[in-house]
Amino acid sequence: MKNNMSNKINDMIINNVNNNKKYLYDDRVWEKYRNSLDIKLEFDIVSNDYKGLIEDMLSLKLDDNIDKLDMKLYRTLDKNYKCMISNKNNELLSVLEYRFYKPFGKEKLKREYINNMIGSFDIETTSGFDHERIIGVSWIMKPLEMLQELSVNDNLKINTTLITDVTNADIYDESCIYQGYNMLIECLKDMCVKANNYTFYCHNLSGFDSVYIISALIKYTRVKGSESDITFKIIRREAKVLKITVRYIDESGKESQIVILDSLLVLNASLRKLSQLFELEHQKGYLPYDWVSTNLNYIGPIPQSFNDDVKAYLLELFPNGIMNTKIALKTYLDTDVRLLLIIMDKFKNIIYSTARVDLTKCITISKLALSIYSNMCHDETKKIPLISSTIDDTFIRKALFGGYNNVINPIADEAYYYDVNSFYPAVAVKYRYPTTKGFDISYPEGLDYKDFNYPETLGVLHCKVETPKYLVTGVLPVKDINKGVIFPLGHFLGILTTVELDYALSLGYKITVCQGMIFNSMESPYKKVYRFL
Repeated sequence: MKNNMSNKINDMIINNVNNNKKYLYDDRVWEKYRNSLDIKLEFDIVSNDYKGLIEDMLSLKLDDNIDKLDMKLYRTLDKNYKCMISNKNNELLSVLEYRFYKPFGKEKLKREYINNMIGSFDIETTSGFDHERIIGVSWIMKPLEMLQELSVNDNLKINTTLITDVTNADIYDESCIYQGYNMLIECLKDMCVKANNYTFYCHNLSGFDSVYIISALIKYTRVKGSESDITFKIIRREAKVLKITVRYIDESGKESQIVILDSLLVLNASLRKLSQLFELEHQKGYLPYDWVSTNLNYIGPIPQSFNDDVKAYLLELFPNGIMNTKIALKTYLDTDVRLLLIIMDKFKNIIYSTARVDLTKCITISKLALSIYSNMCHDETKKIPLISSTIDDTFIRKALFGGYNNVINPIADEAYYYDVNSFYPAVAVKYRYPTTKGFDISYPEGLDYKDFNYPETLGVLHCKVETPKYLVTGVLPVKDINKGVIFPLGHFLGILTTVELDYALSLGYKITVCQGMIFNSMESPYKKVYRFL
């Protein structure tokens, strides 16, 4: 792209040699003076041929009276092109710097393969104590030789351990806290050895299970110190744990590892609801958590104090009406991990068959959506600009606001109230988007926005604004340090999008442009993926 730009400039000068030319630019001059602040090419605009070529080169519309102005063209150190336009009195009118942004999409689409090495994991704890105890852990894996999609009828080995399997101590005993952590550590070691390089899903890992897993790992590694056979890494977003990687070295020195992800971050619904959505034959069971916590060794009639759902589930499990709490708890854990594995296996296959995306590489639903879009709309992603500069990113973010609300307070005696949610799909498909081509622009003396004529462009501009006197409330947002987002009247400064400025101009706003970033625009790059959805 940059070589083509250089050739255009060279051709423009060489093919139009005249007495007004002061410097002849070519790449040899750039090599010789590349440590200088600027490489300068200076000439007077004397014909419309120059005007048309520069308009095409910089992808912008120049004023019809450009032939009366003086233009200086620079190539900066980062190899962008800058135009400085002055009048005959040598007063600087505007500065335009051509920008070519790196595209968001990759040049070539990397092929991904489906990952069948998945499993599920669950922890059950007590409640009602000053410190909750781990009373059960359970995990299951999809065998490598099983290539077909899982079903509830598949004979899968489930590994479940209850606190009563490792200690005879009463649940109220403090030792049960440490026995529960040890039970969890041994479970993680077992998973590493038997399911090396597997990805395990835990429903609500970030909000619940990670607390116990991390606590157990920290306690274990602190006690073992440098001799610890377990190490772990955590990926978190603020307070939420998104991913846990556990590595284990056995006595022979063999290393193995597992990754634990949160299935709730890609399927945001309860396990019971997901079982219904995926139309599984077996559904999630019921367990009276508070009661089980203090009656782990109970064998006897099903208590009539349980609610109808719990009693119906337990009667199905114990047709004779005699309940065994250990069996009920183990069955509950077994069912949970089996259902979660089947759901994630089905969801994984749907995602791969649709967009060739490996689910195990997508920690959150936003990452999954981005990966689906990148694969389904690869050509479109190569037109979307990637804003990698911190300065550019900060400037653009100052023009982005939430909290756009009506300022009216509706009052009615009898009325229906309707709220319309999620305009994002409609907006994403209907309107134009910026491309990788654009330019920075500045007006030292300011420019009336009415004269800001760059058709089919989008941008973010720093402006001086004056609102019309007839308005009761403003339509352009400004972020106030104390009040948050406000819509002021009168005079103010703001960083705003051209879409907002166009609307404000139609209402009679007086707008003076100081500087900003302008992008060429294209049709929505999201039409294909939204048609699919």
